Amino acid sequence: MPPVEGEAGATTPSRGTSRSESWSPAPRRASTSRSAPTASPRCSPRSSSRSTAAALTQWRERPLLFRRLAWHRAMQIMQLDEPIEVKIYEWNTGGLLTRIEGLRAFLPKFEFMDRINTFMDLKNKVGCSILVCIVKLDEETNDLVISEKRAWEMTCLKEGTLLQGTIRKIFPYGAQVRIAGTNRSGLLHISNISRGRVLSVSDILKIDDEVKVLVIKSNVADKIALSTADLESIPGLFLSDKAKVFSEAEEMAQRYREQLPVISQNAKSDDDLPGETIPFDDEAKLYANWKWFKFLQHGNPVDNQNGT
Repeated sequence: MPPVEGEAGATTPSRGTSRSESWSPAPRRASTSRSAPTASPRCSPRSSSRSTAAALTQWRERPLLFRRLAWHRAMQIMQLDEPIEVKIYEWNTGGLLTRIEGLRAFLPKFEFMDRINTFMDLKNKVGCSILVCIVKLDEETNDLVISEKRAWEMTCLKEGTLLQGTIRKIFPYGAQVRIAGTNRSGLLHISNISRGRVLSVSDILKIDDEVKVLVIKSNVADKIALSTADLESIPGLFLSDKAKVFSEAEEMAQRYREQLPVISQNAKSDDDLPGETIPFDDEAKLYANWKWFKFLQHGNPVDNQNGT
């Protein structure tokens, strides 16, 4: 069948015409996948620095992680139970505000060492640095409470510490001493006034008398026990010459501290600490995940799950 002419004069193959005679496929375009290999963006130094910067940016943009780490660090500080120094940056009607490991911490008024009478007393503390201890921590409620009292007790209420104070009240059994610079008071019991015989407290001490007292071990929890008898270089000296007792107070306090036990009650002896000579069978007590481990004992494998 002859070819059919189109209206524009172009010929088109008829149905009977062979495909190979009238049509040939267009030349195939070069595939981009077969082109010459190029350096991967990840391999170039510039992209490497970009990826590092991106990683740092992502790390900085993860505040939740940093916040969890901050709470973990605050928990460690609380468990150590040691005073730390903080700077006050804000105040409100309830107390003072600071930051510990970036976390907002609150110091309520009842945890202050000195008495607060006006809002101006609170405002004047902004910018000051003080020693505090963490006394309450709750990550779920975002609650972090600190105490200046607790820090002061740990540093100034150790047995053998010499303090100055003022007699505030007189009792038949002793005297109440207000410790200087604080709102804390301790008891000077009649038995701790002098090594001599004390018939009446009011005959020896008067209200508003300034005294030097020594912190001694208290038999009552959370009570401050004080003594002037331990400052006497001669038994009964406080009854006859209080001024001399106070002048020798530093020396006598040093002697008292030297007689205190050197080893703390909370310290462990060397026998209680784990060492390199612990028997192999006793090491299971040292590790919570002991059953996961496998060791070699005398060259033989040991499976701790079944003890063989």
